[in-house]
Amino acid sequence: MITLLFLSLFLLSILVIVLIIKLNWNSVISIFLFPFLLFNIGFSWYTVNELWGQPRNETPEQNSQVMYIGVSKPWIHILVKEETETIFYRIPYTKEMEKQVSKMQRELKKGQKIFIERKNDEKSHFEWYRWKHELSLPKNAK
Repeated sequence: MITLLFLSLFLLSILVIVLIIKLNWNSVISIFLFPFLLFNIGFSWYTVNELWGQPRNETPEQNSQVMYIGVSKPWIHILVKEETETIFYRIPYTKEMEKQVSKMQRELKKGQKIFIERKNDEKSHFEWYRWKHELSLPKNAK
């Protein structure tokens, strides 16, 4: 979607430049308009990327709820909801990790809450697990 926004702005700028050249507009207007259009293209790209954010190259430090999992070689992207914020992570792609991720993606599509937990305080070792609703929602709760 963001790429589409950038491309449409770029095509609109090219169209304006071509029309200005074809219609023989005043050269003073052209001198100011060309740099203005180029600046807007670059500034829009920069702004969108800054708002979009960059993923962290690690796993969450605490137990976090997984909101989204995406596989895009050479990375696996994970969007997690921590206590106060939602954070975008990426971890290196491996075949073993892809198997775990595909299983968790199926669980997420079914509506199951999935959590991720770091093991042994190592950034590369972590564990996926389902929400244990039996512990949070007792059977005889009133």
